[in-house]
Amino acid sequence: MLGLAHNELLALKGVCDNDHVPRIEELEADNRKLQLKITELEDSVDESQTKVNQAEKSKSRLSMELEDTSIELDRVKNDLSTMDKKQRKVDQMVSEWKSKFDLDTTKNKPWSGRYRRPVRML
Repeated sequence: MLGLAHNELLALKGVCDNDHVPRIEELEADNRKLQLKITELEDSVDESQTKVNQAEKSKSRLSMELEDTSIELDRVKNDLSTMDKKQRKVDQMVSEWKSKFDLDTTKNKPWSGRYRRPVRML
């Protein structure tokens, strides 16, 4: 009986060696390939995360610059409005002075255009 069990064991060992060992080696090779692929993908994820972080920093910096520029634009618009009001006041004053000057010159019109020539004495 022991001999029969031993023979069965050898027969099963032969079947395992012939059928299962090559399959195990094939699965181990596939496992190594998958581990390499996982490592590559993890590296790719790390690189992508680094790029995302850099993009977020750039976005933050650009957002701050945009906010600063918007504030500066508002300030310049206010300055422009103030200057425009001042310019209108100056234009109004110039217009008033022109009309006043024109009125003064029309009062003195009789001798406008004629200049007195000094009389020569001999």
